[in-house]
Amino acid sequence: MHESDHFVTELPEGGDTLNAMTPFLLSPLAPFESLSQRVAEAAAKYYGECAVEGIPPKEADAAAQESMAQFKNWWLRHRATSKPKSQQPILNVDTADEGMNATIKRQKSNKSFDELNVEKIRLTNMAAARHLLDNCKMHLLNALADTQGETSSPKFHKAVNDLVYARRMSNNFCNTDFDARKEPADGEPHAFDGVWLTVSKPNYSECLGQNADGEYMYTLGRLSFDMFRPTSLLCSIQGLFNPVFVTDHTPDVIPRNLRTDVQENKSTLRTYNIVVAFTIHSNDGKTRPLQGVMTNYGYVLPDPNTPNRFTVFFTGGLLEPNGETDVTEWKNIFGEAAPKRLLSERARLLAAKVLLGASVSDAMEDDGSMSYFLKRPIGGHGSTYMDVIYLDETLRVMKSQTDTYYVFSRVPPQHVQE
Repeated sequence: MHESDHFVTELPEGGDTLNAMTPFLLSPLAPFESLSQRVAEAAAKYYGECAVEGIPPKEADAAAQESMAQFKNWWLRHRATSKPKSQQPILNVDTADEGMNATIKRQKSNKSFDELNVEKIRLTNMAAARHLLDNCKMHLLNALADTQGETSSPKFHKAVNDLVYARRMSNNFCNTDFDARKEPADGEPHAFDGVWLTVSKPNYSECLGQNADGEYMYTLGRLSFDMFRPTSLLCSIQGLFNPVFVTDHTPDVIPRNLRTDVQENKSTLRTYNIVVAFTIHSNDGKTRPLQGVMTNYGYVLPDPNTPNRFTVFFTGGLLEPNGETDVTEWKNIFGEAAPKRLLSERARLLAAKVLLGASVSDAMEDDGSMSYFLKRPIGGHGSTYMDVIYLDETLRVMKSQTDTYYVFSRVPPQHVQE
């Protein structure tokens, strides 16, 4: 189905068309399209469906504005309200280089100087750079522990700034720069591939604090962007995993700006799923907790113009009980007895349907799973992306287009279930 097939309203020409249809708006909040005709069509469909559902204009406006911010960045929402001032690195790379060169110059003035001395100096500086890099990694992890995983704190920003400088220092002796566009030789593992555990704070909105075990709490509506109900369920997160692997499967839906790259295999496509292990808690404490898994299906491919950048897009998601959960109890919560959506939730869901082509079904499979799909996912080089700030065998630091940092720890292969 073509995008134009979703709209059936015939609109007259003229710049005042949209204002005539939605007089309560000075400019459209809902649509993402830039062309005026498509803007008018999307606005007409969205506000028309809101009117049919009995959603007043103010509720429709608020939902459209929230959905625009939430879905355009998807899980890459920006939490930090302000950027900390730039921090002074713990070691200046240029100064370190000058010191090494001065040492070599002094040694060359001695008659006993030979190539072996040069190699000794190089190895000494390499060891110092490696030691510095290891210390900076430890300082970054300590900063995360001290701030309970919060990556918007000044302490974390200083630690990541120091780590970047230490990596640059190490590059003077052995190249550790990451280029997403380059694939390793046959048989060699790619540094980016594997299963990663997020060690920074989950990036969902409206956090409800932490439970006694230090796990962050959210409603199911915030975890799933209102895709699954009951949205008011109280959930704690036990783990947030990010499996990344090369795939030869072409997604059924691809952002318009990326279709040529994906369909013509111009660059390597990888899965970039976000897997959330969570527990549902009853508000009264009388019902025993139920454990579930939510998977957001995503993909990444290298940005052709920026070496350390991956472009990201998501195509849908799945909610299911984990292997130890009683499926009957799960169905009692998510089945036909589930409460209806609130007015604001219905408005946000309508915005997702119109803007992203979200297909949401409250129907449940026999195994208790439920799913949603995005027929028009958002994505494109330079618009939704993640930059690799640091990457080695155990640690990965990334920054989104909203300047939000994410820190991951690699799950050892022996602990990854097939």
